[in-house]
Amino acid sequence: MSNQDPIDNSRSEVLLSLSRLLSLAALMETSLACLETKRVTLEEKMIKTYINVLVIAIADYVSGAHAIINAPTFDIEQNALDDLNALIAEMQPVFEDLQNKIDYDWNFLEQYYEHAFYGRLSNDLRFKERIQALSLCVVATVAK
Repeated sequence: MSNQDPIDNSRSEVLLSLSRLLSLAALMETSLACLETKRVTLEEKMIKTYINVLVIAIADYVSGAHAIINAPTFDIEQNALDDLNALIAEMQPVFEDLQNKIDYDWNFLEQYYEHAFYGRLSNDLRFKERIQALSLCVVATVAK
């Protein structure tokens, strides 16, 4: 049995979630790099712009969380951590699918995938807006 401090366990939970989020951002960056090597379509421009802004939102979120995590004492809003983990779980297969389509066939990507994918990103999934709306999953507390 471990004598680990509950705050250390909480910090570990948050760091693992942030690591998963950053891994997802890295996958998006890989997709962006691959898309740079192909003929550009209008939908692709919109997808690249959307993903770029989403990666910036992820970096801002992670940066803000790290600033708070480093406080000597902190508490976790479990709802916010659960919301973050749920969003990551929803985003992961979407961007894995995009990368699979990029790796599969650019002709298929251009003719059958890009238009519907961008529509889902901007109208249905709205990941950028949802990550920007998340509260930071850690809240500094004042030691008494």
